[in-house]
Amino acid sequence: MLLIAAITMLTSYSGDISVRAVSEAQIRTMKAKASVYEKLTESTSKAVSLSLLLSDCESEQDVYNVVSDTMRKSEYKDVRFVRYFSKGKLYTDNGEEYTGTDAAHAYREKYPEEPGYTGVFDDESSGEGKMSVIGFYAPVESSSFVDAVIIYYPRNKLSSLYSEYDVSAEAEFSVLTIDNGKNEILVGGENLDSPSLKESLRLKIGEAAQVNEVINLIHDGTDGTVKVKINARQYIVSVGADKVKLNDLAVVELYSEDVLCASNLEIVDSIIMIIVLFAVIVAFVIVYLLVRRVQREREFFKMETTDVKLQCLNRHGVEKQMQNIIERNNINASGFYVIAMRLRHFKHIQDSFGENETTHLLLHIKTSIAKTIEIEETFGHSVDGEFLLLLHAKDKDNLIVRLKTLSYLANQYTSTHKFDIFFRYGIYEIVPSEKVSVEQAIDFANEANNALTQATAQNANMQFNFYSDELRKIRLLNEDMELRMESALKNGEFQLFYQPKYNLRIGKQDGCEVLVRWYDPKTRKFNTPALFMRLFESNGFIVKLDKYVYKKVCEYIRYTISHGGTVYPVSVNVSRITAVQPDFIEYYNTTKRKYGISDGLIMIEFTESFAYEDYATLRTIVDGLHEKGFKCSIDDFGYGYSSYRILKSLPMDEIKLDKFFLEESDDVSRDNAIFTSIIQLAKTLGMKVTQEGVETKEDLDRMIEFGCDVVQGYYYSYPLPLSDYIVFVANSREHNIT
Repeated sequence: MLLIAAITMLTSYSGDISVRAVSEAQIRTMKAKASVYEKLTESTSKAVSLSLLLSDCESEQDVYNVVSDTMRKSEYKDVRFVRYFSKGKLYTDNGEEYTGTDAAHAYREKYPEEPGYTGVFDDESSGEGKMSVIGFYAPVESSSFVDAVIIYYPRNKLSSLYSEYDVSAEAEFSVLTIDNGKNEILVGGENLDSPSLKESLRLKIGEAAQVNEVINLIHDGTDGTVKVKINARQYIVSVGADKVKLNDLAVVELYSEDVLCASNLEIVDSIIMIIVLFAVIVAFVIVYLLVRRVQREREFFKMETTDVKLQCLNRHGVEKQMQNIIERNNINASGFYVIAMRLRHFKHIQDSFGENETTHLLLHIKTSIAKTIEIEETFGHSVDGEFLLLLHAKDKDNLIVRLKTLSYLANQYTSTHKFDIFFRYGIYEIVPSEKVSVEQAIDFANEANNALTQATAQNANMQFNFYSDELRKIRLLNEDMELRMESALKNGEFQLFYQPKYNLRIGKQDGCEVLVRWYDPKTRKFNTPALFMRLFESNGFIVKLDKYVYKKVCEYIRYTISHGGTVYPVSVNVSRITAVQPDFIEYYNTTKRKYGISDGLIMIEFTESFAYEDYATLRTIVDGLHEKGFKCSIDDFGYGYSSYRILKSLPMDEIKLDKFFLEESDDVSRDNAIFTSIIQLAKTLGMKVTQEGVETKEDLDRMIEFGCDVVQGYYYSYPLPLSDYIVFVANSREHNIT
């Protein structure tokens, strides 16, 4: 009976291997498909860039000029020709209506507002006869003269564009094919006997039904797999297709089940050998395996639920424990609070004092929490100095008293290093009638924690915040923005505004700062970064947005210089998240060189809080930017973290004083003394001093009196859209601001 059971288990395991093989083949094909789509997107972006230029055209002649000029640009050197839609008709790059067959018509009917690859088709091109080409379509927004633009490459461009997509080494073959009736192989057909995929599959497989199944997947634009046998061995044909993203292209790969699951098949062979050779000891083996399985399950459970370093529950473990406690209390769960307890400046402590000191501190905090835990309560360490607690209290005031006691105990920590211990508490009160899961309750507690503002003298040692309806509204808003942010970037909803800066010494414009606003098509209003910046920094989208803004600035500078316009230095804000990316300096420098922008025309602005959190990292970044010809600035200087260490440690080209310096207190002479000393010290260190937020003549007079170099604010100009800013610069080139 044991032997029969072992054979049954082996059969089941072998079936699982087959299922895994199919899944593994599909995963690898999806990677290749994603790489193809990425290459298509790169070419589509050129069409999008051209559409942005066309959106500014103010006449049909402007459209013709822009299209004609495109063919002479280096980045469009491989483009064979360009066409554009205007009022439903298709025109050639010389402005003549095109009445021949063009795949762009079909694409525009399906996806009029979606940039993308239009497919392969035979085109009656003027002067060159019939030729096979590929097209990339992009809609043109806000234009009365042109609806969309298409750039065309010769079909053989596909081979060079997509010859390097990621092919798994285990594939018998991996090809890129076209759904054109012939199913021609574009790339990767070296090991096949025919340039036609259908014919090659017929020669390899021999089963017409299975070949047709593969071809139908390609034709329908559907991902899928087909299991086939070749020379009595089991194979998998994996298809990656998508009519929306890849149009008429598809990735087709052939994998052997044996290759995909080689290690698993070795296990199967070993088990078979054991069953055949040692049937008499199968019972002992099964008993041993069952015992080991129980042991491993216990070990895995402990690993899943325990923070090994601190020897307490981890996030997964504390969630389970919280769930058990709440279920045991059932309808009497009122008075329970889920608390996200966060050690402030954890990263700074870790970087400054090392891993051992940080571990000792966390162990002390764990012990302090354990001393306050009562029956039917629990806690655990989540990550990076964050603890989760489930506490019971008769009311909120009683809970705050307990948290103060906890903060007091934790602050008894002694160390050779001197630093203060501050905590932030986000609190969610469990209401049984609301049926909120433990995971949601923890998320709400974290939201309450994230919503805490900067500490004050009154709550320096501990801050707390209860989850509220207002936070719920913010959460729903953030979720909505996260769902829309990618498409918003693609659709150009993030728009740039330029605010001039004026030099008081020379009495003329000194530069400008570029600001980003999110245009909401529903409300037809622009949203400021205060609404979305914190969310984008937390989810990492800020990196994409920063790069987008920077690229647009480079396009503006290049365009203005090439058209003989006046360009002043542009200040570009960079998030801390973007600045610490490994490719930050290289990307910004490469983009600057790509657009031929001279050194000194771009200034990178960092927030003062970044400097406070990590002087050493920012110093390295600033030195690297200086080497590449960038200038650097500290924004919002003096608002929250300013210190002489910033001036001492960071070789900035500019400091931008926060608007609060313009606010007068009860002691004006004291304000002026502080203000003057900062300006003079910065100048002594060779830094330009810029005051932002100048809105009145009185503000200006004070800046002149104190020796400020540059001012920026509504007194001279609001932030302007690019078109208005270009006009502004042209009209004020010789204007003396006095």
